[in-house]
Amino acid sequence: MDQILNSGNRQDGPCVMGMLEAVMKFLRTELKFAKEVVLISDNANCYHHKALVFSIPLLNQLSKDGPKIVKFIHPETQDGKGSCDSHAAQAGRWVDVHFICHRKDGTLSYNFVCTPKELATALCSDGGIKNSCKLAGW
Repeated sequence: MDQILNSGNRQDGPCVMGMLEAVMKFLRTELKFAKEVVLISDNANCYHHKALVFSIPLLNQLSKDGPKIVKFIHPETQDGKGSCDSHAAQAGRWVDVHFICHRKDGTLSYNFVCTPKELATALCSDGGIKNSCKLAGW
């Protein structure tokens, strides 16, 4: 599940911790069949922050009936072969092909992706990239 922060982004441990708490709540309420979560980071420093690392057991304890975080994977920096890199490449291609240069009825239209909301819209265009959705309010 990808999260796109709309505004006020500080790429630090507490911000990532808050976003992780939000995704766990979403999984607990909307995807009740999910039992285990594997976190895969792009190995940025904010994913090594103590507040984030120490909050994972707390989130698991608070999520008594919901999914538990069972792994936290950090692929090698600039590896290019990790699943995060692959997913980001697929998302980028989706945005390019299905949104920026979109053909409708034989015509070519150019759309812009300059804001978080436009990116969320682009990822959901034409049926969306696999496993994508926009939440209410976007």
